[in-house]
Amino acid sequence: TLTGPVLFIGMAETAVGLGAGVFDEVRHQHRESVYLTSTRHPVDGTLLCEFKEEHSHATDHLIYLPDDEEKRRRVTNARTLVLIDDEATTGNTFINLLSALRNTGKLQHIEQVIAVTLTDWSGKALSERSTLPVTSVSLVSGQWGWTTLPDAPVPDMPKVNVTSRGEWDIQGKQSWGRLGMLAPAADLGHEVSVRKGERVLVLGTGEFVWEPFLLAERLEAAGAKAFYG
Repeated sequence: TLTGPVLFIGMAETAVGLGAGVFDEVRHQHRESVYLTSTRHPVDGTLLCEFKEEHSHATDHLIYLPDDEEKRRRVTNARTLVLIDDEATTGNTFINLLSALRNTGKLQHIEQVIAVTLTDWSGKALSERSTLPVTSVSLVSGQWGWTTLPDAPVPDMPKVNVTSRGEWDIQGKQSWGRLGMLAPAADLGHEVSVRKGERVLVLGTGEFVWEPFLLAERLEAAGAKAFYG
């Protein structure tokens, strides 16, 4: 049972779209729901917290408070926290996020955590390390066994672990989710029309994946052979 308000958080980059899909399905049963995404792109807003995804090529994540009063109320009064990622290996990223949220002192009403992943290899690590009750939901679960190779060569990796503004500012719909969402807008490309049977490829990029996915669904419903990637 999800006790509301319910805060959903989708993890950048892959799971911002996955998280939006989970949120969009559940929000009809739980009216006091709100969706946030983590991001690696600073925006003009109030920073809620920062946390690390330690195994990632780009470890730093940012989460912002919504600027809308109702969205912010649902975030700060949330009693159920739903965390969505594509996979969990050790559970460290979710634990880091929970610690960062707790340290803000702004989410004082959380009673339970739901971890939603496609694949979960973390065993009971999350529930054993969390101070809150945790329920894990995944399509596939299991455990990895690792053998250390002490003399393994260290790869020379490019420096991509940045959370800073690029040369071009994020504009308009590209900033969806970072400041909260109560319902999908689903109006991207509203002027686009298709012929029946027309083959159309819709590409999302980076953290901008959910609205393009909804566009692909709309074009398919209009008769196109739509592909999304």
